[in-house]
Amino acid sequence: MNGPAEAPDRFVPIRPERFVSRAELSERSGFTAQYIAGYEEQTAIRFMEIHQDVPQLRYTRSRRSGRDWFVVFYGEFADRSEARSALQQLPDKLRREEPWIRTLADI
Repeated sequence: MNGPAEAPDRFVPIRPERFVSRAELSERSGFTAQYIAGYEEQTAIRFMEIHQDVPQLRYTRSRRSGRDWFVVFYGEFADRSEARSALQQLPDKLRREEPWIRTLADI
């Protein structure tokens, strides 16, 4: 006998125009710059609002310790070197955030 069906995921992003699903990211190759992550979607939204002069910032949702985990990232680059170069063109206050350059699929 099968157990109860798992409820469908009803997540609706606060900022859908800035949201990229994990499924979509896992299909991409290349690198990105991860800025922040946290359990609350509002953390990601606030970070993007603080840095509203960089509309290319995006966020995604994954799971960590059984909870939603929201990650803000910037760009899609062929390699780490390209990512570092692109980050040098960002406003000073965002450059000082010291992002983590990592693969898109690993966010």
